[in-house]
Amino acid sequence: MKKRTFALIATLCLAINLTACSDNGSTAETSEPQQNAEAQTIEAVVTAEAASASAEDDAQEYDLETLYQAILASQPEEKQSDIVMFPEGDPVLIEMMYEGLGDVAIEEQVFYVAPITGFACEVMLIKAADEASAQAAYDIFNARIQKGADDTFYPETAALWATNAQAQREGLYVCMVALPDGCTIPEDVFALI
Repeated sequence: MKKRTFALIATLCLAINLTACSDNGSTAETSEPQQNAEAQTIEAVVTAEAASASAEDDAQEYDLETLYQAILASQPEEKQSDIVMFPEGDPVLIEMMYEGLGDVAIEEQVFYVAPITGFACEVMLIKAADEASAQAAYDIFNARIQKGADDTFYPETAALWATNAQAQREGLYVCMVALPDGCTIPEDVFALI
């Protein structure tokens, strides 16, 4: 936000200087269309900067660890003790589970997974660097859910992936939540905090 404000101020100063310089050496014959064009250019820059700054101000920021805790707290009290997950940060393991995620520009991530392999219980939360990366992560999360649902070695786990796993996206934030039987995924995970 500070960078955009500085850019806006610098643009305005430049425009004022250009206008002052053109007035110093000009005669009374300076064309009115040229002045109108300069004024419209300045107005367009100011409008674009203001719109961009407004969009940044409106973007919701989420603390991913707090969001993870809110997902767990939203579960039925009797099920909360059944959900056992540990934080995981190994990029090789994450890439194995979320193929292609290593190529996505991610600013921040929180990943919790069950201690037992093949169990449908994991939560992956990320903040992407840009819109394209957020969409790519969302697609990768849905592919992870589909892969789990298609698992023929563990039909009961596959059924949970099919019914109790979901990817959600809010701007640059993307989540994938898979929870055990008896748990529910909130309709809007990001509304929890």
